[in-house]
Amino acid sequence: MPTQQPTTPTILITGAGGFVGGRLVESALEQGWTVWAGTRRSSLPDNNRSDSSTKPSNLHLIHLDYEHPEHLQEQIAQAPRWQYVIHCAGLTRSVNPSDYALVNTTYTLNLAQALMDTGKAPDKFLFMSSLEAIGPGDDDPLNPITLNSPPQPVSAYGRSKLAAEEGLKTIKGLPWLILRPTGIYGPGDKDYLAMAKLVKSGLAPTLGLTPQRLSFLYVEDLVELCWLALTSAVSGKTWLVAHPAIVEDRDYVDLLQDLFHKHRVLKVRIPLSLARVVAALGEGLGRLSGKSVLINQDKYRIMAARNWSCNITALQEAVGYTPPTDLRTGWIKTLAWYRQHGWL
Repeated sequence: MPTQQPTTPTILITGAGGFVGGRLVESALEQGWTVWAGTRRSSLPDNNRSDSSTKPSNLHLIHLDYEHPEHLQEQIAQAPRWQYVIHCAGLTRSVNPSDYALVNTTYTLNLAQALMDTGKAPDKFLFMSSLEAIGPGDDDPLNPITLNSPPQPVSAYGRSKLAAEEGLKTIKGLPWLILRPTGIYGPGDKDYLAMAKLVKSGLAPTLGLTPQRLSFLYVEDLVELCWLALTSAVSGKTWLVAHPAIVEDRDYVDLLQDLFHKHRVLKVRIPLSLARVVAALGEGLGRLSGKSVLINQDKYRIMAARNWSCNITALQEAVGYTPPTDLRTGWIKTLAWYRQHGWL
């Protein structure tokens, strides 16, 4: 028999200091939910909340000890039962590939198991995975990735997310849901900001001599889907998440050029052979310095893949949801936010 829902839902959102997690926290607070924000910091970053001067009474910060299961269980035992859990915390960049397995796989499973062992299983445990968990689609023919595509992740990050997915499915009684979003952009994102700055400056480098097929997802659409998925009767499902439109990298650049009203942009296609050398050098420098770098061999394999388009039919059929924000509309809103906050 399903648990009776309280008037004010209580939710744990991990990775609350990040781009997606921070927006989820902000949205849940706006709806009046009681939010426990899992973060490494003593406060949330200013850009994660519309009002950073005061902490809302329905916001609680918690630093969960994922590394030590016994302490983690103690923390959960002392906290109220969370009706919903969205696990966004994860590692996206590291010098040591083994760190991905520790943070993205082991820590995820430690949290889920601790919830079960303390008798505080949520009504829904939503795991924020990634399209990288399944890997790119075929180059020939360029068919979109589907849930039936055999998982072939090309990065340590993708492999760690896939391992976490598989582990969650083995935890008895856990009401899991898995989302595999594609490239997420929107207000507050810093990754796609770099390309926007380049196009604004009049330069647009793309990788590979043949076009790359991409799917994008506006962050607000992902947030809306999370609330819909959590409050639905569906569990035990995995969904690919993206706007249904498939975009080629050159069209993406053209869109940014148009939105910046740039008459001339130098569009340079970097050969994969050159990018491979740069990635190897970057990885070597990262190991010497002990600091993660933007371009390494994992990132190269991701960028070198020609087909990151995906099919979201399973999502549409399960909950009747299609992300509504097309790339132009999403980028108009994103650029407006960047300008308002002095990022551009």
